Amino acid sequence: SGSVSWWYHVAVIIRHQGKAFVIDPSLEVTSPLELADWVKLQVPKPSQDAQLAICTGNSYGPNSNCAAEENELLSDAEAAHEISDYLSYERRNLEKLGRDSQAELGDNPPW
Repeated sequence: SGSVSWWYHVAVIIRHQGKAFVIDPSLEVTSPLELADWVKLQVPKPSQDAQLAICTGNSYGPNSNCAAEENELLSDAEAAHEISDYLSYERRNLEKLGRDSQAELGDNPPW
């Protein structure tokens, strides 16, 4: 039990049979969620408390161009550096929560 919060969050959205589904192992490790259900897991009143942006697959952060083209992607070295930074932050957060960061973020994550 407990809660987490963030000022932005990124997840993969796919469309299947006319419905939008979100793949987000931080909220549901067993299956994709319908978009509305995914939002409701995060905010009690989505119409009042949430701002959503559904962007291209090349966008990943709050400062990304939502309509980014492939030629605007980070270089491999820049991407590796950013991933390393994000993982370091996440490891520290998990450890503050008393969780095993290696088990959750290592080679065999629970999802």
